[in-house]
Amino acid sequence: MKKILVVDDYLDTLKIMRVFLNMYGYEVVEATNGKQAIERAVSEQPDIILMDISLPVIDGIEATKILKSKEETKQNLYNYRYSEAIRYANWDFNMRSRHIYHIHL
Repeated sequence: MKKILVVDDYLDTLKIMRVFLNMYGYEVVEATNGKQAIERAVSEQPDIILMDISLPVIDGIEATKILKSKEETKQNLYNYRYSEAIRYANWDFNMRSRHIYHIHL
């Protein structure tokens, strides 16, 4: 099972992403700030990291720089914006209905 780390300080966004990704068989690990994201990326080794830019403690850009400097996490796929993640992960996303149909990692 592919594992995705979703990082956002809005709990509603985390819940929505978890529900969508779980629906398609992905394991979801969550973090609500950049420091947690770094810790969970190292301990959980996700296949992809979807990270918001504006985060408490350490922002998403700085957290990504730190993760890319670590040997054990530098190969992860990173994304700052969920809209870009849809394109980056080859998600078939119908913009009118706002439903994710297929996710291919």
